[in-house]
Amino acid sequence: MDGAGDGNASYLPVPPPAAEDIEADEPLSISLDTLPDELAFMVREPAEADPAAQYFDLSRLDDKDLRAAASAIPYLNLVLKTSKAKGVDPALVLAVIQQESRFNPKARSGAGALGLMQMMPATARIMGLKDPQKLFIPKVSVKYGTQFIKDLWAEFGRKKDLANLSAEDINSAEVINTIAAYNAGPGNVKKYHGVPPFKETQEYVVRVRANFKKYKKLLSAAPAH
Repeated sequence: MDGAGDGNASYLPVPPPAAEDIEADEPLSISLDTLPDELAFMVREPAEADPAAQYFDLSRLDDKDLRAAASAIPYLNLVLKTSKAKGVDPALVLAVIQQESRFNPKARSGAGALGLMQMMPATARIMGLKDPQKLFIPKVSVKYGTQFIKDLWAEFGRKKDLANLSAEDINSAEVINTIAAYNAGPGNVKKYHGVPPFKETQEYVVRVRANFKKYKKLLSAAPAH
């Protein structure tokens, strides 16, 4: 469940999304013990690179004008609203989206993960989504992906305030294990008592943490919403 890969797709800013007129189903909070083994122990591969897609290139944002850079973040209002409602730090949600799909709402992996946050359809069904194709709708993907992060946090975090993580918090075992579980499944994190010894997952954790620090800095300069 890593990012969209290092294919030859162009790195262009994603245009502002059109207003969604489809109301997303509200995801259910789930106990991770209810996940079948094929989901709890799934190490998901990166989303397939799409030559026709426009990806958001975080590295090209201008650090000299953080306010302007922050305003260029795709789906920012959606992420801020959803994160606030779910009690999850928006910088963490953006960091996951950056690694999962680079803000391509039509992203798809070979394993079948869909959308901005690359949720598996089977996981979304357990969380109450009747039509997994709705994961291609940004509002739905962000709601379900953010809820899943919160459910993982309930298992691996607990002690810290997930709604407002600091740059130091991102280095904590609780946050690292939550990030690893999003990629490799909670079963593997429990099995290995931490980040599993899988190269993909270890690299995923490093990249998401780096993304988090960049987005945390950008959001500090973002206009009030």
